This record gives sequence, structure tokens and C-alpha cells, in this order.
Amino acid sequence: MHGEDLVHLIGEWGPYQLRLFLLLSLPIVMKGFQNMMTVVIFSAPAHRCKIPGLNNDTYAIQNEAHEVMVSETIPVDKDGAYDDCQMYTDSEGTFGNGTYACHAWVYDRSDFVSTIITQFDLVCDKREFRAHYNMAYMLGLLAGSSATGVLCDRFGRKPIFFVSLIVSMVVGVVAAYPGMVEVLITLRFLLGATGSGVYLALYVLTMEFVGPSKRTLAGSLMMVIWLVGPYLVGAISFGIRDWRYIQLLSAIPLVFCISFWWLIPESPRWMLTKGKVTETLKVVTKAAEVNKMTLPPDLDLSPAKEEDDSDKKDSRQGPLQYMKHPNLVIRSLIICFNWSVVAMTYYGLSLNVDNLVGNVRVNFMLSNTVELVGYVIVWILLDRVGRKRLHFGLMLVCGVALLATIFVVMYGSSDIAWLTTALAMVGKLCVSGAFSVIYLFTAELYPTVLRNFGMGCSSTIARVGSALSPYIADLGVYVGGQFSKALPLIIFGAFAVTAGGLSLILPETLNRKLPDTIEDAVNFGRKGKEPAVRMTEMKAEPQNGNAETAKY
Repeated sequence: MHGEDLVHLIGEWGPYQLRLFLLLSLPIVMKGFQNMMTVVIFSAPAHRCKIPGLNNDTYAIQNEAHEVMVSETIPVDKDGAYDDCQMYTDSEGTFGNGTYACHAWVYDRSDFVSTIITQFDLVCDKREFRAHYNMAYMLGLLAGSSATGVLCDRFGRKPIFFVSLIVSMVVGVVAAYPGMVEVLITLRFLLGATGSGVYLALYVLTMEFVGPSKRTLAGSLMMVIWLVGPYLVGAISFGIRDWRYIQLLSAIPLVFCISFWWLIPESPRWMLTKGKVTETLKVVTKAAEVNKMTLPPDLDLSPAKEEDDSDKKDSRQGPLQYMKHPNLVIRSLIICFNWSVVAMTYYGLSLNVDNLVGNVRVNFMLSNTVELVGYVIVWILLDRVGRKRLHFGLMLVCGVALLATIFVVMYGSSDIAWLTTALAMVGKLCVSGAFSVIYLFTAELYPTVLRNFGMGCSSTIARVGSALSPYIADLGVYVGGQFSKALPLIIFGAFAVTAGGLSLILPETLNRKLPDTIEDAVNFGRKGKEPAVRMTEMKAEPQNGNAETAKY
């Protein structure tokens, strides 16, 4: 018996799968919470040098005497804002015109009482630590997804899910009390690795209980549930203004998930491949009972044996054979470039909300909302417009919107500075939708014999783009001035337009017979060279979770 047959025995979707889905919603939400809380806990408030000898100095002006002291000590720029890192030199009790770098600061605490930035003074010559912190998390996601895929296949989905969950919970609590920022960065890497393990094992487990016709729906629902996490971060940040408590809130609710060990079963498909017939039968019987399905009395759960001929055929359909065809190499390069740009732009815009005009918490909530709108737009248009045209359109609008910010900065007054934020949100909406499209588009372009390989490579490249995004998002911190608001957006926009333009070279896949073999892939999209034999439809098999979870 094949794993797909088990799903038909218990029903593709029923009360059993719904119960499982609801149980797993909490860890999905908390994964989204951990993923995006960095925008809040690493928020960089306005700051200036601390006046020497004034112990009760604050960023807010206290009285006229305090205002005089600040004006005599701190330089201001052409817009009247305090210099972040310099103060006038003190010569025999009087401040001169020369400046020097200070080593103590006061912060605007109107939004947050404490962030990681304010606790460790990660400003001026230490400002790059924020990008390091975010990159560590992205690298953790890459390492975690690679390791978890192998471990899930070896030891099962359930134990890896719970081990990752417990480690993530412990690390999350410890991360609230780091001794130094280097320790915090290391812990953030571990959070990325274990968080990826939680979501990956959870995703594969869920998909292996759901029938083929319901997997797209299940995957979309998981994406929406994940988005609840960032919404919670934004909502909680209005009431909780200390980063430690937000960090703790990302971990403590996971304690309740430990009790799920007695409620969540192991994947019957995995157990079947390992020859665990008795355990498989218990899970299948229970699921069928809950779903009111009747199992055949002569049910045989012996694992099916693969045909030797198909194995030999697949051995001649490997990556090396694929790379011998120039058009397929070009196709793969374009796909990988689009994945990296989409991931880089998505995370870059998500992390860049702290650098935009306006309140960071409001911008963050708005960013989450437009992402949801992007998903809805794709859901409506994907099967009407087609994969290629929709992806190109989303990337083009995203790129043009982000590039347009340069005109707002160069030729606009401060009264329309909000347009930079508005254009950034248009970009976030479009790139979120593009992320949904590129996943399906890629899966349909690669032949069946190499689909997992192609999706895995694309996912890896996407995470490389994600790792670069924090540094681009924080470029404005180094440049300074009004142009700093637009610089990261301009870079993301240029890449988005380029990637979208290159995607036009790819063949459309909507309502087309999908390629099974390398030869089919070579002829795919060529007029008059479509395969005469009807191709099998792309199976919605779990792709080891790597590609589907590339964003998470």
C-alpha cells in the first residue's frame, strides 16, 4: 500500500484533520510571532549623546535650562534634529565648535521603555549588530530546515517537532536575559534553527494527513494562521513596551504545546515506510472512526514495493542530465534569481518598517495587513491571469513603487514624507503575493523526477537572499539624512523589476500538461513540441517542507 492510499482510507479532510489543524495552530502562530518580533524588540528609537555630568538627562526636554544645555552640547542637522553620535568639544567648561564621538546616549522612550538597542547601546559604531542579529536568524532558518528535513525522515515527524519545540521554548526564555549582545545573536541563531524545525515538521505532518485536493487549501490556511503571529506582536507592543516581556511571550505559550504529545499522532505515511504496520493501523483506525469512514475488513497495510524499472529510469533523470540542456539551465537560474529577490525584498521590507516615516508599531500592523491583502489578490487572480503574467505584474508594481520613493525624497517636501511609507506598503503587498506565486510556478516548471530537487535548491537560494536582506534594510542607518529612508527601497525595487522582467522568459504553466521527464521539461513551452502522451498532474506531495516553508 502507498502512503497516498492511507489518506483515501481515512478521508481527505474531515473532523480528524480539523482537530489536528486546530491543535497545531498555536505553534504556527508562535512561530510567526518569533519570526517578526525583531521589528519591535530591536526597534531603534531616536537618540542623542548624553550630556556629561547630567545624571538625570533625558531625550525629552525637561525645562528651559535643560533645553539650553542640550543646544550648547548637541549639534543639530539642517532639519533641526539632534545629531545621533556627535557632541561639541568641551574646553575648560565651555563647549566649542569642534565635535567628537560620544559613548553614552539618551533615548526617546515614548514608544518603548526598553529595546535591545537601548539596553546594549547598539547605535553609532555598534549599529551593525542589528543586521548581524537578523542575519543570524536567517542562517538559523537555513541550517534548521536542512537538518530537520533529514531528521524527520530518519526519526519521524512527531519527535523532531517536540524536540524542536522544547529547545525553542528554552532558548526563547534564556534570550530574554543575555549577558552580552554576542550571546543574544547566538541564541537568535538557535531560535531560527529550532523554529524552522518546529514549522517544518509540523507542515510535513499536516500535509501527510490531508488529501491531494485539500493540500492547497491547508497550505494557504497555515500561511494565514502564521500571519496571526506578527499581528499579535504589533498589538501587544502597544501595551507591553519592554522587549524582555515580548521575548518571554514568544516562548512561554509553547509550554501548553508540550501536552499535545498525547494528542498528536505520528504520520502514518512515515510509519508505513518504516514498516511499522501495527502503529500505522492504530492511527488509521482512529482517524477513520472520527471521520466516520469504514475501513475494508481485509485491509493490508504492507508497504508497497517500488518497481525496479522505475528506479533505473529515475537514475537516468538526475540533476547532471538536467544541466546538460542550456534552456533548462537558463530557466533554473531565472527561477533561483527570482526566489532570492522575492525573499530578500519580502524580509527587507518587513524589517525596514522601523526606518520608515511614522510610528513603527502602526507601520508594522499596516505591513501585516497589506501582506494579507496580497494573499487574497493572488488567490483571486492566479487561475485567471496565469502564473507568469501575475508574477511579472506583482514584481513590476513592487519595483516601480519602491523606485518611486527616490522622487518623494528628492523633490517632495516633508509634508508628503508619508508617501515613502505608502509606496513601501504597496511593495510589501506585491512581493507577498509574488512569494505565493513563485512557489507554485516553480513546482510546475520542474519535471516530476526532479521537482523536489528543484524546490530544495530554490529554497536554499531564497534563504541566502533572506540573510542579505537585513544589511540592505539597514543601509539607511549608515547613510543618514533624508535619503536614508529611500535607499533600501530603491535597491529592493531595482532587483524586483529585474527579476520580474527575467520571469517573462519562463513558459506559462496555467492549464498546461506538466512535465514528468527531463525531455518533457526541454520541450515544455515550445510550440508544436508538447508531449503527445498526457502527463500526470503534479502531486501535492510534501516537498520535505523546505520550499513551502522558505518564507518561514
